[in-house]
Amino acid sequence: MTETITGPPGVDHFADPAPRRAGALALVQSEEDGRYLVVRRGYREGDAAWGLPGGSAAPNELPRDALARTLAEKLDLRVTGPSSRGAVGRWLASDHVPAAPGQFEGRNDVFHVSVWNRQLTLSGGYVDSAWVNVLEAQALLGGHSLRRFEESVHALKNGSVRELVHGRKVEHTR
Repeated sequence: MTETITGPPGVDHFADPAPRRAGALALVQSEEDGRYLVVRRGYREGDAAWGLPGGSAAPNELPRDALARTLAEKLDLRVTGPSSRGAVGRWLASDHVPAAPGQFEGRNDVFHVSVWNRQLTLSGGYVDSAWVNVLEAQALLGGHSLRRFEESVHALKNGSVRELVHGRKVEHTR
């Protein structure tokens, strides 16, 4: 079931759009052993502390460019265009995050990033990291972070793109 959220009546959402956050996240996978990178954010608690690395896009910044920038800033992980190793690769998921008290509505795009070098330098609010398989991820991640991770792995393995709302797959009916 998809929840429909509407604004106040009489508002022209085209002429006066609500603020929205655009984010880009990475399902970083080690080519050495297939494990995935998850990070712990010191500015989050509970289920949201551990998650996929990435961050917010700046105004007019494309999601792939935002991801390359945030991975460099927060992990000292240098990624390039989609045709080389250590690249921002295939788009795996789009996760809509509904507005909540004190939080703007947003969307996080998840991209696959394949790397050989697993050495990282944590900064930008990241306080820990782990290279995990799917079962180990289930022990660290929770809530929407776990659902987003699992759906992104599914998309990677099946060659699909997942449409999500707060980590839950959207089921379309005709």
